[in-house]
Amino acid sequence: MAIKKYAVAESTHTHAVPPGLRLTTFGAQGSQLSTAFFVAVALALLTTWFLFRSRRGFDLRAFGANPKAAELYGVSPARTVLLAFGASGALAGLAAMSYVLGQKGFHEDGFSGGIGFLALGVALLARNHPLAVIPAALLFGFLQYGSLAVNQLVPKEMMDVLTAAVMVTSLVVWAKRRT
Repeated sequence: MAIKKYAVAESTHTHAVPPGLRLTTFGAQGSQLSTAFFVAVALALLTTWFLFRSRRGFDLRAFGANPKAAELYGVSPARTVLLAFGASGALAGLAAMSYVLGQKGFHEDGFSGGIGFLALGVALLARNHPLAVIPAALLFGFLQYGSLAVNQLVPKEMMDVLTAAVMVTSLVVWAKRRT
């Protein structure tokens, strides 16, 4: 793996990020709330503006709804796909940055296990709307943080089942509203 080149000897993580480069944390000692939360809220607002108030955002939404019709309208499929991939990759990188520079303080091999599953749940619950991502992410964050608090009493897999139940319930409610 690529991290072994930079890892601390006999470990699977890099050296610690110097304290001056770490994100500022708020609240009690051990709190995971950092300036990354405010960056995430600002990015949700910026993404909302981009998707619903800009020409490229319209192109993205049109292409997502009906690629053939968007192409007839003049939307370039290659440019739109590259924009979507680039923007989503940048946002995922920022999410990882908040983990490395905030919560952990170092990059760890395999640190992102399960994050994609949670991100899918957040997107489903938010129905792909950038502003709804904030409360949905907070809900899943509280579930994850709560699972750490009760991990001696409840198996970790039960929290995965609870997360999946929230996802399925969200899908059922969404489907019922559409019919």
